[in-house]
Amino acid sequence: MPTNTETTSTVDSSSAAEQKQDDVLPEIIQLQYTPVQLTDVPIQQPQDDWSQLKSVPFGAFKGTPVVLDIYEEPGEDGSRSMLRGYIKVSDKSYLIPDELSSSVLEEKDGSLYVLERYFPVSGKQFYILGGVELFSNGPGRVGYLTYQEEHDKWSFFDVWGKPSFQDLDSNNEAEFIIEFPGLHLHFSDVVFFRFVPDVGLMSATAKPSEHADGRPMFADLGRGGKLIKIVQ
Repeated sequence: MPTNTETTSTVDSSSAAEQKQDDVLPEIIQLQYTPVQLTDVPIQQPQDDWSQLKSVPFGAFKGTPVVLDIYEEPGEDGSRSMLRGYIKVSDKSYLIPDELSSSVLEEKDGSLYVLERYFPVSGKQFYILGGVELFSNGPGRVGYLTYQEEHDKWSFFDVWGKPSFQDLDSNNEAEFIIEFPGLHLHFSDVVFFRFVPDVGLMSATAKPSEHADGRPMFADLGRGGKLIKIVQ
């Protein structure tokens, strides 16, 4: 039975007609949700030796424009410099607690995601401002900036993949999902998010599986937002 920090739900995973029957996931997938670990985003000013490189419009919060300020932190003892990011909301600057990817400075596709969504919509308890690509050994690791209405604070979490909002269960409410296309030795997967009052933001992942003969299969969103298995 689910606990107050572990809940389950199902997702319709019927595939397009042209998909082979043995290549698709079951019509119902049981998802197990667990709380997302959030990191506080502190109010902090840039250090004196940091150089501001760019300011980028980054959506809005409660009707006030938000700006992403990008700084260069010089390396010490010959080490490389790093890109640091702040979100400026009204007259306050919040330090993103991870190093930014250089793609953000260049504003490449997939480096910035302005989302501006509340969970749940009616209660306006949890706000996702957007995502910023982070430094990593490959593309696609994104840090998300969130605001918790109940605690009046900004928070942060990171996930690999591309975010979107899609109504996957046809209930007229778009779910927040992140699709990871795969990288290096990791197959693709799909992460689903939901907000549970008194618990917080929760996530569940449709993980890879395999055929009976051992051929790998991995989760992806196919035509019409249906979850399918793709054979590699």
